[in-house]
Amino acid sequence: MAKTGCKEGKPPFFARVSGSEFPLLINAFASMKRLETAWGMSSDSIAERANRISRDITRLSFTEPRAYDTLEGLESLPLCRFHEGDTAGSINLGCVITEHSGIFHGGIYRIEPIGRKRAVIHCADNSGLGKTMAEAHGDVPVTIAAGCSPFLVFTCACSFPYDSDALGLASALGGVKYIRTSGFPVPSDTRVIIHGTIGRERAKGGRFFNHTGKYTEPKDFPVVNIKSVQMMRGGFLQTMITDIPPTENVYLGQAAARVNFHRFREGYSAVRDIRHPEVGVYGRLCFVLADGINDILLKRLKNDPFYGKFSKIFVFGDDTDITDVSNVFWRIGNSQRFGRNIDGKIFIV
Repeated sequence: MAKTGCKEGKPPFFARVSGSEFPLLINAFASMKRLETAWGMSSDSIAERANRISRDITRLSFTEPRAYDTLEGLESLPLCRFHEGDTAGSINLGCVITEHSGIFHGGIYRIEPIGRKRAVIHCADNSGLGKTMAEAHGDVPVTIAAGCSPFLVFTCACSFPYDSDALGLASALGGVKYIRTSGFPVPSDTRVIIHGTIGRERAKGGRFFNHTGKYTEPKDFPVVNIKSVQMMRGGFLQTMITDIPPTENVYLGQAAARVNFHRFREGYSAVRDIRHPEVGVYGRLCFVLADGINDILLKRLKNDPFYGKFSKIFVFGDDTDITDVSNVFWRIGNSQRFGRNIDGKIFIV
């Protein structure tokens, strides 16, 4: 059931993992409706608002923490392999928090244990965390909040400007209250809190099956030296299963991508909508609807820090319903100008 729960529309459920006394929560965000229920607003509303206030400074509000138990290490957590070829179990829905120049940065990266007090963090050099590490003069303190506020999960999933504060933005969007820890603040509902440091050491991270339908190739990633692992008394670890869409992570990815539509539209109002079908939400495929197609639009798409990374962009210049994938491909199949493309990645329909 674990691997098919999202595809079959199953409700959220807890699973037991051999070797851990704690439950694993799966399928909590397995539809856009569930995410919007958690946020109390539509995905477009939270994305538009997040883009509008992403550079605002919001003071964090604090409350008293609940009771936490200290665990021996990462092996105490309910980590399991969801695919036969996965190297290990991992944390893949933890909000990784760092701080630079008074701003709290956040991101969601796979945390793969390679020992009781060590893990590799699957992050790219050009990610927010990669930039923080490149600018650091020594070890980078890090706090990982897992099973926490859906507003922080959202802000950590988005690609905001580097001067945006992920914790402050989550507070502004959802009134998130935080607790003070021995590291960085975390939302008061955080079930698992992990503190550690990232230095210059790198180690091999394993193979994991993902949304492309293939396994990632092993490569070297930064090592996190774990200082402490805490579990809220009566708590659990929340996870997402990555697989060929539709899977749970796709809906969060679609919602996060809407922030970039609102950002792009601010600089080019002729763009009416940009959509990412489930099969292409992670940098593979997107549909653009614009009132007019010209070289300025195409150049901006090609050079955009977000959309410029997509493998294929289809640009429509009329009233195509780009939310309907079958209609989109019907239009592509019947277009008289589909053969025109820019660098083999931007296609005019």
